[in-house]
Amino acid sequence: SHGGSGGGGGAAAPFPEVVELNVGGHFFTTRLSTLRKDESSMLAAMFSGRHRVDRDSCGRYFIDRDGGDSFAPILNYLRHGELPRVERALDVYREALYYNLSGLIHWCETQPNVIAEMMFKHAREWLGPAYDGFKDRLLLSARHRFTTSPESYLDDKIGYFDLTFAFTRPERSRPPAASDG
Repeated sequence: SHGGSGGGGGAAAPFPEVVELNVGGHFFTTRLSTLRKDESSMLAAMFSGRHRVDRDSCGRYFIDRDGGDSFAPILNYLRHGELPRVERALDVYREALYYNLSGLIHWCETQPNVIAEMMFKHAREWLGPAYDGFKDRLLLSARHRFTTSPESYLDDKIGYFDLTFAFTRPERSRPPAASDG
């Protein structure tokens, strides 16, 4: 039978207990209960029996996403709550958003590389067409500061993050002043 092609009636589609997946050409095997674990996720919806799920030529359920290093952390999170390595947070965040995994989304949004990406996205939206000029001025300033005073480069980076943080926090009118120590 073609699992996932059921409609209406409330009866679960005849998915097997062990599900073979083809995610963007990468193959995974997992339990049906793992895919349904987060009831509000897209995977739970896909494998609820309410929707048709495409299959590849070998009968594996097909998901047209990047399956390489991006899907394994999704499965591991669903299997036993394992969080990805911090350096993978941005890639996993994009997939967690796609699959609507709210707990994983929340964790990713606390990681520095995801926070930076969110700040840049908000800065692009807030500044609109002026964003490229703003970014170019920041880069020129940092490059000049580094070439004239390499020891102050760290101070530049900290000041830059204070500035971008100020853009994302409307209640702050300006970046904090450096203390004279």
